[in-house]
This record gives sequence, C-alpha cells and structure tokens, in this order.
Amino acid sequence: MLRSLENNDNASNNIKLGVDTHVETVERFQGGQQSLMVASGTVSDPQFIRSENEFLLQQNRANVSFTRHENKLVVIAAESLLSHIPSDPDVYDEAILWKQLPIEVGSSPLAGSSPEWTGDLTEFAAPINPPSSLTSQPIEINIYTL
Repeated sequence: MLRSLENNDNASNNIKLGVDTHVETVERFQGGQQSLMVASGTVSDPQFIRSENEFLLQQNRANVSFTRHENKLVVIAAESLLSHIPSDPDVYDEAILWKQLPIEVGSSPLAGSSPEWTGDLTEFAAPINPPSSLTSQPIEINIYTL
C-alpha cells in the first residue's frame, strides 16, 4: 500500500530524486525535515510483526516518520502490518497512526474506494528485475493517493 500526501502541488513538482537524498532511521532523523519523505513499514511476516509489534508500531516513531515532510510524504507499508491487531491494549493504543492509514487512504471496507493503480511487483519495479524469490508468486501492490 502506498500513500502520497501533498501539501503543495507546485512545490512538490520541484523535488528531484537523487539530489540531497538522505537515508536515515527514524531515531537519527528526529528534528529534521525534508521536502520529500518516504516512510517504510514493509515488514510483512505476521509472526515477526507479532513478536516485534511494540517496536514497529511505536507512536513516537510513526509521528516522526509521518510529520517531517515539507511537500510530500510517501508511506510504503505491507497490508499485513496495517491489519495487525496487537493483543496488548497499550501496544494497540501506540499503533493508532499506523491504524489510521488504511482509513485515510480509503482501503477500509467502510470507505469503499479503489486504489489508483493495482499490479504486481514486477510491473511496479520495472525496469528493475526483482530476485526470482520475489517473483515466484505474484506480489500485489496497491497505490492509493489522498
């Protein structure tokens, strides 16, 4: 699932990938700002999510990830992460920002909206060829914009 938020369409047109590009962890990026931010929550193994949900779904980390963009925010997250329901009520409360994403982009069953684009990983990653281990079964990708 991919979410794109634009604060200002004109300003976001000036973003050039590769120019002043920084890759940082949430912890190292605190206090920073960038024109374009990409937040990744791509862990998809349900067992791993269950064992690490306290770390993965921390509200403070999500807050930094989702609020430090000036023009555009892109969130890449596995649906298994977004649909995970922590058994610990405190962890569930911490996960509120991650839980809100599917509702905001319209993938919640109540919202009834369709993705802007649906395809598999090989279509999305073209012209890059992903390893054969990733293409043995189609991996569906949905792109939503808000």
